[in-house]
Amino acid sequence: VAAGAWRVYAWAPVRYVPAKFDTFIERIEKNRWSMAGWIVSDDYSDRWGYDKASLIDSGRSAFRNFQWIEIRRGDEKWTFGKGTATVSVKLELHGEGNEIAAMARDTAATATEPFVFTFRKSSAMPWSWHLVSIDQPQLKIERGRSFGF
Repeated sequence: VAAGAWRVYAWAPVRYVPAKFDTFIERIEKNRWSMAGWIVSDDYSDRWGYDKASLIDSGRSAFRNFQWIEIRRGDEKWTFGKGTATVSVKLELHGEGNEIAAMARDTAATATEPFVFTFRKSSAMPWSWHLVSIDQPQLKIERGRSFGF
């Protein structure tokens, strides 16, 4: 009974999805894009025309130009619905690298409003939450180029 109660507690969306978001950000900071891809839904899409594969490939391409990177997060505002979870959070990209890294950092700095990350539960299993979209209306990214560069 105690083990069952612990699972219900640990896998409750209000705890599990924010932890999965933390893992996603940590994997990006470590440039572990293929592992970050495990969190991204196969039907991912966004305003810039990225799908799962192109998001992972473009992210890997842009972030490999950093010697180190840190993504600083502001206050997170979570909203939970039936099978959905959304977080609105301001992000700041910090790091050192070559000219492409500086361009990525400068492009990210234009986004002063929060990013919106949307997760959806894909099955009845409590761990089946995946990232289905990222949005930030101020961020200008040219599709087909790695995060605008």
